[in-house]
Amino acid sequence: MSTSFEVYPTSENLPTYAELLKRTNELFEMKLRSLGVDKRFDLDFTLKNKEGTLYFNKNEVLDLTEHCYLWVFTPEVEGGFCIDQLNNDQVQADLLWEAELEREQSKRLEPLIRTSLKKKDHWSVTRYAGTASLYHLAYGIMAGALAELTKGIVFTDDDAWEYSKFPCLLEEFFAFYFDPNRAIDQAYKEAAVYHIENILKDYGGNSKNELQGGPFFELSFVIEETEHLQHLLDRMIRSSKMQIVTPDIPQMIADFYKGYPFDEEDAASHRIHQMRLNVTVKMNRVRQALLFAERIHTNLLCLSLCFYGSEFDTDEWDQPGIGADEKPEFYEMLRNMYQAIPFLIGGSALEEDIKVLFGTNECWPHAAYAIENLAADRIADRMESFDQLIISNDLYKKLELDVKGHVLHKRPDGVEILLDTEQ
Repeated sequence: MSTSFEVYPTSENLPTYAELLKRTNELFEMKLRSLGVDKRFDLDFTLKNKEGTLYFNKNEVLDLTEHCYLWVFTPEVEGGFCIDQLNNDQVQADLLWEAELEREQSKRLEPLIRTSLKKKDHWSVTRYAGTASLYHLAYGIMAGALAELTKGIVFTDDDAWEYSKFPCLLEEFFAFYFDPNRAIDQAYKEAAVYHIENILKDYGGNSKNELQGGPFFELSFVIEETEHLQHLLDRMIRSSKMQIVTPDIPQMIADFYKGYPFDEEDAASHRIHQMRLNVTVKMNRVRQALLFAERIHTNLLCLSLCFYGSEFDTDEWDQPGIGADEKPEFYEMLRNMYQAIPFLIGGSALEEDIKVLFGTNECWPHAAYAIENLAADRIADRMESFDQLIISNDLYKKLELDVKGHVLHKRPDGVEILLDTEQ
């Protein structure tokens, strides 16, 4: 038995093989990290046909000729999955989508679907029976990466995931994929729990008193790097009832400043500066969280505090959810952090951190994350993803944001925008 995610592009611009691989590995690492897996897997692929392996240039635009496919794998785990390129035969496409477009889930995306069906091809990302749990996660992540890079639509009708949720856009897909709490059908919930537990067992994960699963509700902010990271952490701890449970913090901070190469096989590869800590936060209910510190530009840090963000409690991981009446606790925490650490811009959101406002997918640190690249139009495009934004006075004046329709609170040292209409 095999299952597949099909990706229908709407963009004229297609990625290279290398770009698809790079983005997939970035998203895969983030997802594994969210599960509590620190181990890094580098997915790779080879081009194959029935005769064997073929030579191809990864810097060329993704274009699979007939009878060829990409085999995706990591050397550390047996098995893999494949990507096929399928022709949008207009007769077959019309027959397939004629019934699909009668469903409400499809009707809402009909203009995009019809745009995609005019394209020459689409892709199918397929995994087979007996595939390792890691690949169960990875093949969906690669489908999502392909959808992101082609502004594509994700679809499945063969039990790769819950049919009722498809077709869908990338943001929708990543919000529910591999999340047992977003599954409607019990079978998919159990499958997600089963594979996540396998991944944690095989590659090291968190215990039940540490944050696991998803989605994440994130408090994140960008601050100029004017002092040692330890001092920033001390002020964050004092501003909230937070305790760091990760051992050997001095070594973790030393490793942060040292960094690690983006490509371990390339000595000239730029260095990533990132740290992840497990923390416990005492709110009305005690919560586990992940604290990330990332250098995104020469003199800018992004700090993110991630909580289990489902509205429902989960017994599998012993994590409390966040009810509507509990959201104000998190808004107040961000306010307290701003008072203790006057950041440039910060926000609270489900499955989104403040870096998205820079409008780039570049791997940081990168010049694209310079504070000068924060523009009002970019923020306006993504503002609705957030429940709350806090912006320093100087930056707010420079941006000249249009905040009509949102609750605006002026503070002595900045501006708070509440986008959660229920608060």
